[in-house]
Amino acid sequence: MNDFQSKIWFVDYLNTWITTDKSTNDLYSWDIEEECLIKTLYQPKQNGKKGEIIDLIGIEVVKLLIVATTNRRLHVYNYHTN
Repeated sequence: MNDFQSKIWFVDYLNTWITTDKSTNDLYSWDIEEECLIKTLYQPKQNGKKGEIIDLIGIEVVKLLIVATTNRRLHVYNYHTN
């Protein structure tokens, strides 16, 4: 994980902050009060590459995170099982 996080989202239904950086393109979940990493969600590679994460939305009804990447993929994460 890079010390510089390039994108930051707050996911209401999880009550947590999620970030990504340009070097790994994985997702990191944080406990802001304790200033510690809670969880890492690894992005799968497509054709040996990871696309840069451009957006993340949390869908509370089904408790999923949807991530859009520059390689034109949508990745679906179940935060509680990944």
